[in-house]
Amino acid sequence: MITIVAAISKNNVIGNNGMLPWDIPEEFNLFLSIIDGGTIIVGRKTWNSIKSPDFTRKKYIVVSKSLDKIENVSICKTFNEAITLAQSFNRDIHVCGGVDIYKEAFKVADTLIISYIKKSYDGDTYFPKFNKDDWKIEKTKEYDEFNFVIYKKK
Repeated sequence: MITIVAAISKNNVIGNNGMLPWDIPEEFNLFLSIIDGGTIIVGRKTWNSIKSPDFTRKKYIVVSKSLDKIENVSICKTFNEAITLAQSFNRDIHVCGGVDIYKEAFKVADTLIISYIKKSYDGDTYFPKFNKDDWKIEKTKEYDEFNFVIYKKK
């Protein structure tokens, strides 16, 4: 299973200066529970924003043409190479950003998990547009500061 996981503000922002522009512990803890035990695919800039990666229960793959080595992390030059490697680990695959990685992931993902943050935030990075007609809602749950939605590809 290949899942895109994202948190998106009301104005479609997903980042500002390489960081999340909000601090919503409930949403972040939900995110951590979703990716627990899986293989995480991220781009270089998203990797740089991760403060304390948990290597005990997750495998990380960073897609980058410029990075050579990171301890306990696999580096792949292309998204397709990352997917092939991730599949060899026999774990759920979670694609967690950034924008270019999300765009590639929409071609292969079968699940989309989005936390729709209820407020707008200033930012410089936006979630890519996608056709909601290609997805059916499987589950929704409302929280105080965000709405949680799981989509499955039609």
